[in-house]
Amino acid sequence: MKEKIFQPFFTTKPTGSGTGLGLSLSYDIVKAHGGDLRVKSVVGEGTEMVLFLPLTDQIKINEVLTPNTQP
Repeated sequence: MKEKIFQPFFTTKPTGSGTGLGLSLSYDIVKAHGGDLRVKSVVGEGTEMVLFLPLTDQIKINEVLTPNTQP
């Protein structure tokens, strides 16, 4: 089942209870930003979703937060 959770419309809920798009959309958004979304699951213990996003150069972040106001 773990290999299917990021597929569109996959759900473990009963029919009519959810679309099965949540993890699929999340995965696509993360991938579009150069990241990765992984799952770790142990029966009887729980599931952990791990989100990886690339770091951005601090200089670029500062430019966005404090735009250059010089002409």
